[in-house]
Amino acid sequence: MQKSLNELTNILSMIDDDLAPEEFEVEEIVGEIRDKVDAIKWRIDSWLAHADAIQKEWIDPLTTRKRALEGKADRLKQYCAWVMSKDQLTALPGHAFSLQLRQSTAVETEASPGPKEAMEMPVYCKSRVTYQWDKSAIAEALKAGKELPFAKLKTNKHVLFTTKKDLTNESTTNKD
Repeated sequence: MQKSLNELTNILSMIDDDLAPEEFEVEEIVGEIRDKVDAIKWRIDSWLAHADAIQKEWIDPLTTRKRALEGKADRLKQYCAWVMSKDQLTALPGHAFSLQLRQSTAVETEASPGPKEAMEMPVYCKSRVTYQWDKSAIAEALKAGKELPFAKLKTNKHVLFTTKKDLTNESTTNKD
């Protein structure tokens, strides 16, 4: 049974009241620092897992449904064009709309040109050149003290959670 978009949205909003953007205060987590670290890590994992579940359970199926509907619309347009071509019609009137069959021309090529084709038939080939910075070379130059007016080294800080290897030993050694 397929659900409407409105029904899906209502179901999704019932799943989690955290979907609305909100401020999250770390001070809300009470307890010792170890409890806070664990609670923060749990909350981050929970949000990311929820985002992943939304992607898999809602967005991917809706994207598939969207593509299917677009495919149906395209096939119906092709059918109309086929019928009109077969019956040699250029227009069909409707009450609110009219349907017109227009002709256009497009070039189809078998393959993209390679260097050989570009050299042999340059008038039929376009070349596209893109440039991008070599960030590794730039980083080396900046670290070596070279001044580059278009770049600078930026230091980022990232949070990294690691799993403690042996929680059982820690709890037994703290009993003393």
